[in-house]
Parts: sequence; C-alpha cells; structure tokens
Amino acid sequence: WNDADMLLGSSSHAAVSLTQLQSRAQFSLWAVMSSPLMLGAHFLEMAKYDVQTYTNKEVIRINQDRLMKPGKLVYSTCPDYPKFKMSVADDGIT
Repeated sequence: WNDADMLLGSSSHAAVSLTQLQSRAQFSLWAVMSSPLMLGAHFLEMAKYDVQTYTNKEVIRINQDRLMKPGKLVYSTCPDYPKFKMSVADDGIT
C-alpha cells in the first residue's frame, strides 16, 4: 500500500502550504498512486480552488477504484509532465 502522507493544500492559514498548482499536482499524484486522500488542513478554511481540487469526482474515482492498483509511469520528459497508465475496473463501480 502506498501511503504518501497528508495532502497539504494551498491555504494561507496552514503552517505549511503549497501553491495552488502544486496542491492540484499533489492531489493528482496521490490519486494515481492509490494513496489515501487525507487532508492536513481545516476544510472550512480552505480556498475555493482547493475545495474544487479535493472534490473532483473523476480524480477521486481513479483513487478509489476497486482494483486498488497504483498507476505506473510509462513516459516522462522530466521536468515536463509525466504520463501514467492505470488499470481500473471497467464495470463503473468504485
């Protein structure tokens, strides 16, 4: 099991925070890794951008897929965006 620790978010109220783009990238990576999606921030104090990020149903579906298989890196032009491949259930049930 992957356990990449808490998601930080971009809230200015937090002791440690990321930029909005970094927080969205972190959320996406945690989802592809099938890591638990636990927030290390107070939800009621989050920026609207973070709420939109953390409630993205498509990303959550990837993370919560019943096969629970993490994605595998299939292509990278580091430092540009890497590409991942995942096996997900094809029955539409998560």
